[in-house]
Amino acid sequence: MEFKSRFAKACSANSDVPSYGHGQQVYIAKAVGVSQEAVRKWFAGESQPRKATMELLANLLKVEHVWLSLGVEHSETNRFREVARRQDADLYALTSYLISAGGGVAFEKSETASADITCVINGEILMFKCVTGTQKSNHEYVIDVPVLNENKSVIQVACIQCPDWVFNWAFIDISEIDAGSHSIVWQNDTFKIGTKTVENLKIGNIDK
Repeated sequence: MEFKSRFAKACSANSDVPSYGHGQQVYIAKAVGVSQEAVRKWFAGESQPRKATMELLANLLKVEHVWLSLGVEHSETNRFREVARRQDADLYALTSYLISAGGGVAFEKSETASADITCVINGEILMFKCVTGTQKSNHEYVIDVPVLNENKSVIQVACIQCPDWVFNWAFIDISEIDAGSHSIVWQNDTFKIGTKTVENLKIGNIDK
């Protein structure tokens, strides 16, 4: 079941929410602090709420946050909490790295933003999307590259964590990699996706 279907189901089951055509979108928009257009897109399946808004929406509709956002029941939440924690760690690791390189950063909060971070460095504005690398074996990771429909200038970065490395993290530019699931392998001091070598993130004086 897609998010839009879970969303519609939760709205229909909640007697506090007006029915379709009777102020439903306006009611939800005001309750969670977004525009009516954002709510319309949720119902149409064109977008879905970000984490903080999803939590507010789940509380409003009196449903489990993890079910509304991911479509899983409570018994599966521990696994998804671990995934969320790993994604947050990636985001903060990349943020810390950009700050240490002299960049000024801000987190994107827009419901429709493709990027996670906006960074100003050397007078240039850059946008980044973090992609979590999940370890599959000792030197192999799996990444799920998203489709970025709204802004092709966003730099997609695979965040790879390995405790055996001196700095624990590697940030790999995967902007030229097609959307979908890929295996990324650390081999001969380089990362490869299939036969393609993917480079460490290089921005101005940044080279990680």
